[in-house]
Amino acid sequence: HTPQSLIDQGFSPEILQAHDVGIDRRNDRITFPVRDVLGRLVAISGRASNDWQIPRYKVYDAVSPSSTRKAGELYGVVDRYIPHNRDHLYGLHTVYPERFFEPDKEHSPLIITEGYKSTLHLRQVGFTHAVGLQGSSLTAMQLRALTKMRGPYYLMLDNEPGKAYPDRKGRCAAVHILRQLRRSGRAFLCMYDEERPVRTAPDDIKDPQELHYMIQHAMTLGQIATSFR
Repeated sequence: HTPQSLIDQGFSPEILQAHDVGIDRRNDRITFPVRDVLGRLVAISGRASNDWQIPRYKVYDAVSPSSTRKAGELYGVVDRYIPHNRDHLYGLHTVYPERFFEPDKEHSPLIITEGYKSTLHLRQVGFTHAVGLQGSSLTAMQLRALTKMRGPYYLMLDNEPGKAYPDRKGRCAAVHILRQLRRSGRAFLCMYDEERPVRTAPDDIKDPQELHYMIQHAMTLGQIATSFR
C-alpha cells in the first residue's frame, strides 16, 4: 500500500510506487527498501509515522526460514541476517549504470542527501541523480561507491547546526564529507537561503527553481572556509 501521509505531503503515488515505498501497519512505519548497486534488496528501513515513536528509523533484520528458525530455537539460538544498510546509498542502483558506463555523457547533477524523503522529492521535481546517505555521515563503503560515479558531487544535507553548517563547537558534517569526496572529484555544498528556518530539509523546498539556485551557487571547501569565519 502507498503511504497516504506521504501523498498528503506532496509525493506522487507514481514516485512512491516506483521506489516500492510501503507501509508496515503492525509497527506503524513507512518502509523504504534499500538496494545495493545491482538492485538487490539488502535492507528495509522503517520511518516512524508519528513524532513520539522511538527510534525514528528502524532497520528491519530478516529472520531465517521457519525450518531453520525452529532448529535454532531448539538450541536457544535464532539465526538472523543483520543488514548493513549504511554500506549502501539509497537509490544508487538507478544512477550507477548510466554514470559508470557513460562517463563522457553530460549527466544530471549528482546530489547527495541525508535520506529517503529528500532523495525522492528531488527525483520527483526533476533531479533524477539524487542518492541518500541514510544519515549525515559518509561511510567508507559509500565513499567507494561514489568514487565510481565521477561527480561532480553536490551535497545537500538538512539545514541544521553540525550538519550543513558548524555547531557551537565548530563541527560540521558537510565539511568532513566534502574533504572525503574532493580526492575523487569536484565537491560542492548546497547552501540554504538565510530565511530558511533551522531543520529545513530538501523535501521542504517545493519550488524546483530554489533547488536549482542552491545547486548553481553551491560552494567549494575554500569558499566555505571563508564563509564560515
